[in-house]
Amino acid sequence: MATDKVILRDAKPAGADLHEKQFTLVKISTSNTIVAAASGDRAYVLDSTPKKGEAATYVLAGITKVKLGGTVKAGELVVCNNAALGVAAKGSAQPVVGQALEEGESGTIISVVTPVGSTA
Repeated sequence: MATDKVILRDAKPAGADLHEKQFTLVKISTSNTIVAAASGDRAYVLDSTPKKGEAATYVLAGITKVKLGGTVKAGELVVCNNAALGVAAKGSAQPVVGQALEEGESGTIISVVTPVGSTA
């Protein structure tokens, strides 16, 4: 069962409606707002349910929940896919969101410790 113990959070305005995107992956845009992340982005976990312009809280460090877009095993490094969901790192030079503390399948929410390192 996914749990969280967030040590450090930050917030910036949501650059889009993210009120149904809690525990998905986001990035800081060039306009200094929070928007959905994609594969290859340095991503953070959205820890709130903001509408456009509201404060979007994202996790910088700790144990947090992540919604998955594929099967992930405990211990695997988690990266972002193009749907802003966590997937197991395959290959190299992918920005890492964190390390899975439990396993899960697409659509489930698992616990991930973040940050782990910069790239897989």
